[in-house]
Amino acid sequence: MKIIEILIDAIYFCLLILLMPFIVYKVIKYEKYRKHFWERFGKIKPRKDLLTKPCIWIHAVSVGETIAAEPLISELRKTYPEHEIVLSVTTKTGREVALKKFPDIYSFQYPTDLSYIDARVFRRIRPNIVILMELEVWPNFMIQAARRKIPVIVANGRLSANSFKGYFRMRGFIGFMFRKVSLALAQSDEYADRFRKMGVPQVETVGTMKYDNVNISASDELREIYRKVLKLADDEKLIVAGSTHPPEHLVVARAHRKLLEKGFKIRLVLVPRHPEKYERVKNELKNENFEYELRSETPESAGDSSKIFFVDTMGELAGIYSVGNIAFIGGSLIPHGGQNMIEPAGLGVIPVLGKNYWNFQLPADDLLAANASVLMEKTVAIEDAPNAQSIEDTAVELSEICANLLADEGKLNKMRENALAVVEKGKGAAQRSVKLLKTFLSH
Repeated sequence: MKIIEILIDAIYFCLLILLMPFIVYKVIKYEKYRKHFWERFGKIKPRKDLLTKPCIWIHAVSVGETIAAEPLISELRKTYPEHEIVLSVTTKTGREVALKKFPDIYSFQYPTDLSYIDARVFRRIRPNIVILMELEVWPNFMIQAARRKIPVIVANGRLSANSFKGYFRMRGFIGFMFRKVSLALAQSDEYADRFRKMGVPQVETVGTMKYDNVNISASDELREIYRKVLKLADDEKLIVAGSTHPPEHLVVARAHRKLLEKGFKIRLVLVPRHPEKYERVKNELKNENFEYELRSETPESAGDSSKIFFVDTMGELAGIYSVGNIAFIGGSLIPHGGQNMIEPAGLGVIPVLGKNYWNFQLPADDLLAANASVLMEKTVAIEDAPNAQSIEDTAVELSEICANLLADEGKLNKMRENALAVVEKGKGAAQRSVKLLKTFLSH
């Protein structure tokens, strides 16, 4: 393996030299690349209880994986209170979520995959087990873990069709990474089969932990808070466009306008995914004469249904979903892979999603099969200009779907019951996963 390690490092160094101007530009221009920069090169503190406690190292790439780790961390704490848990992340937003959700857990940036950097981090953490959320295998990291006889587990395992094709074609070169995974806990039988084909020696299907992370119902107090914030009338319905990516904001804004023109008493809350896109969203809404209220400037809405309630603050989506009726799932009309539709479904809000939902394939399929969600036919492209016909056509389809749901209260209520049932049935993956980890944590 030493020869492979040297070869991998050589490839990395060549890539680093080629990309150096781009990296320097990014670091100088963007604060998110500067923050915790040296941690990526192994400049991390030794963990708190290095000499007194065994350690579980959990790695989550970004926000979604960090949130999905929450029920697993909770189960591990209950079952193995004598272990210290540490958490590594790759992205800046993932780190922010980690610090917010787990303030008492030591978190740090995942190391750059050079052998000497990985070795330094392993010395400072000294884990007894490493748990990778969803996948994220790197060659030098896996070699360092194997050298120290540290089991590496893939939890909430997901291996998409596209990723599998790429990995499988290169299995002669990278297959050893998968063979060094001790156990893959897959979300579905389909994913499990792909892990086996990549050479993972032990694979179990446990379901997705993303169900475990969802509250089946919101408190009456929370609902009351957000009804007041939005000044929702008793006979008003609410569409929540959650975690949208451009140009989806134009689709939902136009659909909302069409519903108002048809006489529906309907409000729209728009929650764009990326703060750095807020200015673009504002400008494009203004250009089409949409009025909006900014949450950051508005402690309480004016209650005007013609105005979009634009949420430019963090951490409020669950509260807003709690008073919603229909949830448009952002990132699903464009080829992004979709955002979380389990959260609104668990609050009895009907998800409406585009075809691009592969990031949440299993729960989306479950909800659609149970008549608890609606799938759109039309799509838009990231590069579509505001005047693109695809945006108008998709807005028409969305308005028709919402009109059909809002016109039939009985149908809406039945779909709400179905959604709650799907989420309830899907729970338990974290608990099943921790039981299967017993072999690796009992010695």
